[in-house]
Amino acid sequence: MGTVSFESTGAWTTWVTKTVTVPLNAGGNTIRWDPTTAAGLPNVDCLDVGTAAA
Repeated sequence: MGTVSFESTGAWTTWVTKTVTVPLNAGGNTIRWDPTTAAGLPNVDCLDVGTAAA
């Protein structure tokens, strides 16, 4: 899929919603977050997966 950036919000009490559209195969899929900088991974509270609007 490629790299998706998660910009800092500046505070733990400030958050944003990030929407990314990716193709999924029928059946099982693997979603993996790998750190690309020494800062590590984003603080992710929720991952919603759904179908795209027609």
